Amino acid sequence: MVKNRRVATTVFAVFLMGVVAAGAFVGLAAQDAVLESQSGSVSEVILDPGAPGFRAFTESTPTVLVAHTSAIGGELVGASILTPADASIGGTVITVHSTFRTDESSPALLNLYNRGGLEEVASTLGEVIGTGFTASLVIDGATWASLIGDDLPLNLTVRTDLVSSQGEVVLLGGTREFSGEEIADIVTHQNSGEPSLGVALRHQEVWRAWVSQATSANNSALSDIDGEFAQVFAALRSGEVSFRTIPAITMSRAVTENTTYIADDQAIRALFAQIVPFPSEVVPGDRPPVLLLNASGGEVDEAPFVEAITRSGGRVTILGNATGDPQIVNRVQLHDPVGADLASMISSALGASVPEDVPLEGATTSVTVIIGAPVAGS
Repeated sequence: MVKNRRVATTVFAVFLMGVVAAGAFVGLAAQDAVLESQSGSVSEVILDPGAPGFRAFTESTPTVLVAHTSAIGGELVGASILTPADASIGGTVITVHSTFRTDESSPALLNLYNRGGLEEVASTLGEVIGTGFTASLVIDGATWASLIGDDLPLNLTVRTDLVSSQGEVVLLGGTREFSGEEIADIVTHQNSGEPSLGVALRHQEVWRAWVSQATSANNSALSDIDGEFAQVFAALRSGEVSFRTIPAITMSRAVTENTTYIADDQAIRALFAQIVPFPSEVVPGDRPPVLLLNASGGEVDEAPFVEAITRSGGRVTILGNATGDPQIVNRVQLHDPVGADLASMISSALGASVPEDVPLEGATTSVTVIIGAPVAGS
């Protein structure tokens, strides 16, 4: 089943219970002592995720970049971004056009790949979507077909015939089963005059078919090429998945193979704040760390707060609970001047009052966001 996915309402509870279920009690105790020092108290270590005073470090949401290249020449023909949903069940696949640009004057992805390879593509896309990648790899058509392996043939729809520059039919379109050799053509071929969006949509159809038809829970070929890619794919095949192309606009009326797609920055940031609630840094220090505390006694869902913080440019590095108090309202505290702009943006996004200036020497986060008790009757 495929549907649009938002951050699950249980993201906070699922994360905390996952930490405890992993048996990391010693790590939690040591971390908690450090975290409690931010508020001036190290007298008690709280291990119960539901208890006031609990703290836990977050881990970055796995985000994998796959660069798709042609078998001959190794040219970039597109890219895909894969990320799992909460609790590693289901997720999102976003395909990216090879002529995608960050703005009108920047080089297209295919030119960036020619100039700086995978590293430059990952860096550029990371800046646009607001998160670094926890894994990046290159897969050409033949390798992709090999990875699909036992799941072949794939049943999918190819909406147009694939035709060579000499006018010869490379592959007949339609809805049917396709072999590994045909899959290699589907993911690398671009018809004369066809915009790169057409290739991105074919990548999407192959992902959709593979995810829905995958039968092997232990595909060693996936692990051999990249362990994190294998884990994310396992999550995708285990639940509901959303498939889409990266939000972009085109500035030209004519549609050709040279048509470029300009990043829709606002839509991209909003999307990735939903599907990557705990982003990685693209470069060190680009996202000030934030402590998110729930003082509502569990009555208020944390997910929208995580999303708002991420969309504002912050990174929730610590989650925890605070003592419930019916008088507490949503508030933002600034501990380090480096996070001043972020604190103001978060306050605006949450409709909170002006950030409180609460200097803390050696604080582990620049900003603290406290979730207050719900307003009566709301």
